[in-house]
Amino acid sequence: MGISFLVFVSILVLGGLTVKNFRRGIVVVCVFATVMVLGLTWEYAELRLDILSGSTYFVNPYDSVFDMIFNIIASAYLAAILNEYLKKESLLSLYRRWIHWRGEVLHGRSETEDS
Repeated sequence: MGISFLVFVSILVLGGLTVKNFRRGIVVVCVFATVMVLGLTWEYAELRLDILSGSTYFVNPYDSVFDMIFNIIASAYLAAILNEYLKKESLLSLYRRWIHWRGEVLHGRSETEDS
């Protein structure tokens, strides 16, 4: 779930810095898909490491399946929360509220100049 949140914050910062309001569906799918790809890559790396080194880090296929099930549950949970949250507030307003604090300069103008 932590990786899901980091991916969301990265998208939030990217959208804020480029002043692009990414669509809600794209944000949710990117968060979910990134975690799934990273989880699969991790499990494959465990398997390859064991094959190459002869270690027992890769316990069994059931362990990997359960890891992926929990990855799916956690990232789907966060994706559902983000989906509902982004229905109420845009990505740019979240960026302004969470990341871009009052008085900082954004694109050559400070927030105090805008008011």
